[in-house]
Formats: sequence, C-alpha cells, structure tokens
Amino acid sequence: MEGAPLEAVGDHTVFKPFSTLKALGRSKSDSKKLSKARKEIRVVELFPKAFRKRTGRKLVSCYTKIVSLQEDNSQKLPFIALSYAPGDASKTVPIYVNNRTVQVPAELADVLQHFEHDRLALRVWADAVCINPVNVFEKDYLMGMTSEIFRRAEEVLVWLGKGGNGSDSSMRTLAEIGNEAVQARAEAWIKAEHNEDLWTYNMEEKHAEIREKWFPDGVSSFYRTTTQNILQRPWFRRVGSLQEAALNDNVHFVCGAKSIPKFVLWDAVTTITQVSNSMKAEKRMSMSQVSLLPETLPQADVVSHRTLDFVIQPSCDTMEELLMFTSSDIGSWSFEANDPRDRVFALLGIASDATSLNLSADYARSCREVYCEVAEAVLKQASSLTILYACGGQKNIKGLPSWVPDWTVPIPSLLGSRANGVFAASGRNSTPRIAFKAGVQGRSLLIALGYQLDTVMEVMGTRWDAKWDLDFSEGSPVIEFLDDINDFAAQYVIAYGTGAERFDAVWRTPIADSDAHFLELRNVDDQVLVPRSRASPRMKRSFEALTGGVAEAVWDPSWRRAASKPYVDVLKREAPGRRLFATSQGFFGLGQEDVEPGDKVCVLQGGDSPFLLRAQKDGATYQVIGESYVYGIMNGEFMRSDPESEVFALE
Repeated sequence: MEGAPLEAVGDHTVFKPFSTLKALGRSKSDSKKLSKARKEIRVVELFPKAFRKRTGRKLVSCYTKIVSLQEDNSQKLPFIALSYAPGDASKTVPIYVNNRTVQVPAELADVLQHFEHDRLALRVWADAVCINPVNVFEKDYLMGMTSEIFRRAEEVLVWLGKGGNGSDSSMRTLAEIGNEAVQARAEAWIKAEHNEDLWTYNMEEKHAEIREKWFPDGVSSFYRTTTQNILQRPWFRRVGSLQEAALNDNVHFVCGAKSIPKFVLWDAVTTITQVSNSMKAEKRMSMSQVSLLPETLPQADVVSHRTLDFVIQPSCDTMEELLMFTSSDIGSWSFEANDPRDRVFALLGIASDATSLNLSADYARSCREVYCEVAEAVLKQASSLTILYACGGQKNIKGLPSWVPDWTVPIPSLLGSRANGVFAASGRNSTPRIAFKAGVQGRSLLIALGYQLDTVMEVMGTRWDAKWDLDFSEGSPVIEFLDDINDFAAQYVIAYGTGAERFDAVWRTPIADSDAHFLELRNVDDQVLVPRSRASPRMKRSFEALTGGVAEAVWDPSWRRAASKPYVDVLKREAPGRRLFATSQGFFGLGQEDVEPGDKVCVLQGGDSPFLLRAQKDGATYQVIGESYVYGIMNGEFMRSDPESEVFALE
C-alpha cells in the first residue's frame, strides 16, 4: 500500500506487481472480441509513477486486460471503477494504451494521472479507455453492463475534479460534519434502545450540539461558498452518475487531495441542509414566509442533495419516474448527458421495469428512434398518462411525434398527478385506453380514448415575468398584469355560477391551484418537502394582498410586498412557459405558451390533467400541445356529466 495516491484507494487487491520491461513489451492492442457468455469486460492496469520516471514519458500509460464477471454474482472483483464528468467532448489529450497513443477526454487523463501509484499498477475501469468507441456492438454490450461493472467493483471512486479555491478545507469540513452526524446517529440509536420516538428526541439533541458548533449565533463557522463550490461540480448533474454511485456501498468522493465516503458526504450535506432550514424557519415563521426551500438552498445544492439522496438510497423507480426525475427543470443545474441517448441508456441499470420494457442500449439507433421506443414501451404498461405531460413546448430532436417527450428539454413544473393526491380529471380509478398505429413517413400514431370538454376561445396576451420587481406603482408591469387578469376574467370567464366561485377561479388558475413548496418541519431530523399540494387559504390571502384587495396593501407597500410573496413565489414557478386562456363556454384555464384559439380542451382516459390538442390539416389527427389546468374540472367533475367518448389519433 506504500505510495497509494489517496486514502480513498483502500484495498490491496486492486494493486498489481509491475515490471517496466514487460510493460514496454506490450505493443499490440488487445482487440480480442469480448465474450457476452462469459460476461467479459476490459479493464486497464495503470502504470505507476515509477514507469514514467524510468522511461522519460510525460503521458499517462496503461495496458488493457480482459476480465470476466461470470463468477459469483455477489463477489466483488479486484478493480476500481472510476466515475467522472468527461466535460467538453472536443477537448481530448493523448495517453499511452498498450504503448500506442490514443485520445481520451482531458478530464479522464487528469483522473488517471492523479491515481497513479508510486510503484504498483492499479487496475481500473474507465469507460473512455475500456470501451472501443468505434465498435458499436461492444459499446452497446458494455453500456448494458455498466450497472454490474460498478456494482461488482471493489471500490468506486467519484472524481469531482482538481483541488483549488479552498476545496481541501471544504472537504475537511464536510468530512468532519458528516462523521459527527454519523456518530450522532449511532449514539442516539443506542441511547434510545431502538425506540424510534426516543431516537427522534435524541437526534434533536445531537443536532442542537452540531448546530452550536458549526452555526454559532446562526452563522456558519466555515466558508459556505467554498463548500457550495464542491457541490456545484459537474458530476452532480450528470445522468450517468446516478447508477455509477448508487449500486456500490464502497464509494469515495475525491476532490483534489481529499476524499470522503459517500455516506459521510450525504450525512454532511443533509445535516447542513436541515440545520440551515430549521434556522431559516425560526426566522421566517413569524413573518408567514413559508416558501423556505428556494431561499435556503441555491439550485446547485438542491441538485447535489437530491443526487446524493438517490445514490444513498436508490429507489425502485420505474423508467418513467426516472426520466421525469432526471429531466426536471432546475434552470442551469438540470441533469445533463453528453450523448442525448444516454438520458435513457444510463437509466437502464437502475430502472425497476427495464426488463419488462424490453429496452437495451443500442447506439446504432438515432436519438429519435430511442425516444420513440421508450415512450411507446412506457405507455403500453403504464397505469396513467404521466409521460405525456412532458410533451409540451419546443423540441430539440427533429422528427419526434408530438406525444413523445424530448428528454433533452427540461420539464417545467408539472400540474401534479393522482399519485400526489392532487388532480384526477378523468377520475381516480380511470386507466388509459390506448393503442398504436402506423402513420405517414414511418411515424407512429398514439390512439387514445377521451372526451372533449370545450374549445379555446381567447388567450390572454400578458404573461407573468419572473424577473419583474414587485412594483405597485401605476403603469408598472405587475399592475398591468393584474388589470389584464381582471379585465380578461370579467369578459370571458362566465362558466361559474356565483361570484365566489368566479373569484376562486381567478386566483387559483394563474398558479394552477398550487401551494408554495413548503418544508414541513416535523422535527429537526424529519423534514418533509411537500412537492405539490392544492392552494390553501393563505394563498388566497396572499393573492388579495397582491391585488390590493385588503386595506393594509393600500397604505403600506412594504407589507403588501411581504404578504404577496407566497403567491408570487408560486407564480414564478408555474407561469413560465404558460398562458391563461378562456374557453367558448367560459372556463378559465392555464396552458402551454403556444396555446391558440381553436385548440381542443380534452380529458383522456387515465389523464390527471386535461390536454390541449390541436386538430391537423388532415382533419383526422391531433397534435399534443401539452397539459392544462382548467378550474372546475380537475377532479373528475366533467366526467360526472357522462360525456360522449371520442377516439383521438395523436401524431
């Protein structure tokens, strides 16, 4: 173990004796075809630092070796699996593989050089040197083996990048907080004698101790910015990272010269988040500022925290759930993949239904073909139409049918599903009735049974802009928007029988009847983020403050801004990419930004929210515009009128 590059590389079996003479004698590329029957993979043995010193080589050197995963499925094998963010694919540098130079991502060359042992060879799996990129068969095969490779590795090293900008200090801080949290958890459990109620109480005491040490007087005793910089490394928003770090318990996160076990890092980030949020809650609760999470955590921290949550406790999510999870719109911190097909392929190893969907990695297929295949497979065995709600907006991948989501386009906030107990426009027990039919130019049609509620008659021109300041002076964008809603509703929103019902429609529809994200502080160690709940009376009060409908709002602008904030926070989340509309019967709705007069408002069997469909020139098919919120029909009210069913051919 002498000379090991980092304490993270902890097992002697991954190191191999090394001979410079034998290494120089390996001049032939190991091009032997891998045996699928023997579950063979290719690893590399990374030459030590001593080799470069003796030969004068400046480049990293390694040679390839074929190993079999056919042995006992539960047995770990003596190699390290590297997980890293490859960065810009156009930035490559040469290294020696089997004494011949090959180009690899610059980031990988840095990783390999960092882990060179002083005198022993280190056996490593790294995709860019262990997969022949020009051999499509091998790429497909090994991509399908990725989950088993990382699960069977003796250890997984997650490379966050080179050190710098205080990263060593931040890694030490995270390790200390994480280890204290791990110890506190164990001590609390022992003290509670396995009683959960006592354990919760003891954890509150332990968290108070940690808080006093690391957040004295409510201020962190460490540099929060440099700690956040660790969590903003590209690895945390890479789709492929999920399976690579989730399937092996022996995982270390490495940044520069420091490393942290994944459980310790998770405990550190979780503890910092919980303590920060509890302090924020104490400060804000008296002011009724309950939209806590966006103010407490920058977006980058949200991404890293949910990535760590997943790799610590990988759930048995379906392919549909994983696609929706990794495609959620979190601004510039959304999940990424260099190859858009990997948004599907990188999830195959962790999707609970991958086998029943009969999906496999196939790089010979275009991205359009891959996305169509997964959408059709998911819809055929789904109990709802959730995947169709990801179809709204513009598409980057050309030629996709309107009912196939483009997973390269981040999904905005969705209106919620019956799984969250929110909406069920087609009824709580409704299931999809769909089929597939060949269309023109090889594009499949999705045939769905549903019901037409109405037709869009008018679309409101003004949209809420999240960048607006809460300026309530005459002629400000905010006042103009509020005036437009009032005028629009007065002219077109006539479907509701009473003034109270109409007012309900006016304030609920712009926010899709959604409450602010609320971090429910049951206790310090049990904080529940309610993803979407129906708008509560406090949202109505906040709307009244925003519109100046209460006395305090007239004479105190500061109070008005503060009281308006919960409603405005939800507007910022729900309004982007959407427009308000009215139907010919006077229903008030919120739909995709490209909604047009003449679009059909339809409820499809198994649908949780109504769909906007646009009739095509052939008169026989429809385009899916996207989901919508329509006040008064979101919980099966329309279905109770026993409407006549129709068959919709979606192209």
